Amino acid sequence: MGAESGRIMTKFAPSAEALTTREAADRLGVSMRTVQLWVERNVLPAWKTPGGHRRIPADAVEQVAASQRAAYGRPLRMQPGGIEVLLVEDDAFQRELVGGMLQASLPNLRLRVAGDGYEGLIRAGQQTPDVLLVDIAMPGMDGLRMLRSLMANEDFAAMRIVVFSSLDPEEIAERGGLPNGVAFLQKPVLPADLIAAVFGELPTAPVDQNAAAAVPTTPESLITPQS
Repeated sequence: MGAESGRIMTKFAPSAEALTTREAADRLGVSMRTVQLWVERNVLPAWKTPGGHRRIPADAVEQVAASQRAAYGRPLRMQPGGIEVLLVEDDAFQRELVGGMLQASLPNLRLRVAGDGYEGLIRAGQQTPDVLLVDIAMPGMDGLRMLRSLMANEDFAAMRIVVFSSLDPEEIAERGGLPNGVAFLQKPVLPADLIAAVFGELPTAPVDQNAAAAVPTTPESLITPQS
């Protein structure tokens, strides 16, 4: 794959058992493409043989499989049709990566996507998701401004919100900090952490009223859920 050229894979001590990409995909019940994405983002460690073939430690695959089993064992505490997630991310690679993790772990998942904060507001207004996953650094309306617009509307009070970003805490603070009740995941996102966030099992940010008040909101007509 072109994305792999020149990339230095994470160094580690190979385990006694190593799997091919196809074998790892079969054990995890996902596509080979999803496994490739996880390797490229260091969700799964890997190395290459002298012949250029990728090998993945079996114990690393088992750790990801364990997170999937834990997800299957959780009750879907939402509507009978499963959980609905709105993923807002401007990077197509990240949308595919995170979306693949979710769909591999949650068979009843209903996933919708948006490419920026403005589109995310519209999609949330069309149908309120159970969980909103949003990146921070996006062109136009960034994730934090989008969240403060949504959270100013009580109709979205029951929606679980998870922010994921490569920004460090200082950079997030410079942008105004995380709103109250928002969970945070650092990129690259691990499958177990992502599923824990979807089920509300991560700590959330304390309230920052000053930061929230400083950001202008969006016209209510854009974000009011439709009946």
